[in-house]
Amino acid sequence: MLNGTFNPAFFRELQETYENRTGYSLVLSDINGSIQMGLPDCEKFPCLHSCRDCREQIVMESLRTGKVCIDTCHEGYILWGLPFAVEGKTVGGLVVIGGEQQVQVSDREKFQEACAELYRLMQEHKILPDLKGPDSPDFSNVHRFLYRNSFQRLHQNLELHGKAFIASLQTAEFDQAEEHFTEIKAAFSECPFLPLDLLRGVLGDLVYKAKRQSIEAGLDSYTCLSEAGFIVDQVAKVREHQDIFPILELLKERLLKMARLKPKDPDDLLIEKATTYLEEHIREEMTRESVARAVGISPSHFSRLIREKKGRTFTDLLNQYRIERACKFLVRSSKTLAEIANETGFCDQSYFSKVFRRYKAMSPAKYREEHQL
Repeated sequence: MLNGTFNPAFFRELQETYENRTGYSLVLSDINGSIQMGLPDCEKFPCLHSCRDCREQIVMESLRTGKVCIDTCHEGYILWGLPFAVEGKTVGGLVVIGGEQQVQVSDREKFQEACAELYRLMQEHKILPDLKGPDSPDFSNVHRFLYRNSFQRLHQNLELHGKAFIASLQTAEFDQAEEHFTEIKAAFSECPFLPLDLLRGVLGDLVYKAKRQSIEAGLDSYTCLSEAGFIVDQVAKVREHQDIFPILELLKERLLKMARLKPKDPDDLLIEKATTYLEEHIREEMTRESVARAVGISPSHFSRLIREKKGRTFTDLLNQYRIERACKFLVRSSKTLAEIANETGFCDQSYFSKVFRRYKAMSPAKYREEHQL
């Protein structure tokens, strides 16, 4: 090594040693994945899709996890590598491009030994980063498969079929739902080498989206959250790739049961949304038009819903919420009447007292005297 980096002679020594031990050739890259020394043992280099990004991802993921990271390039060639350090500073990575993926999978023992040998070689020459801290990786010959291309295909398939699967259940189109579910299972079947923590994350995200979509469809929030929590607990217990498929079946079974529950009336959901908005913006000036706009319906439709569901006008409903909030302040705080009027959206203390008498048949001061804790 020379002037804080590898010199050609030292790299050639590493390259020859590794090739003698494994039959594979090393490439030296900088931290951004650009080749500094050596050439990939790849018939398609340089390919139309640069594998620079793959080399960069391998180096960064190895730094994050402390493992020999393995990925495939756009052309299906397998790469593995570790970051190297010069004078204690991480400056790049030693990467191997070792043939097509299907060849390596068929000769897995040789391939894994070659990955382990990379770690041993770098440890022998003391060029692995010496990271400090309780959460820093302690580099070892444990392998981590990235296969980002496989992950992208999995992610795209779940985006395509996940939402459609849940929607089909909710509309009782069960044959169509089963077709989408078959595609979801196939997507997971096609990526057996992805890291389990990543697969658990993808599966958990599928559960989260199913929960959110069910709630948006009008199903009971408590039930949806409870079911999602139960399934996420099962996701956390996944220890191998095959454990995923019973959880997918469980998810389908639970979603089917929820889909058969009667959802809330859409008008009830609009009223719930409106009353929640009133509670959250009680201090602000509100009109029938502004609340209807927040809910997403016309003012006339909003007025009709309030009369049908609450039996009152918008102004009456708003005042009722403000007075009930004022009662809590009167009983549980030492705020002045002027402060309470301001906290509950009344223009001044005088108007607050007038409206309060109308709803409670007594003054705010009298109410505080009789009910204060």
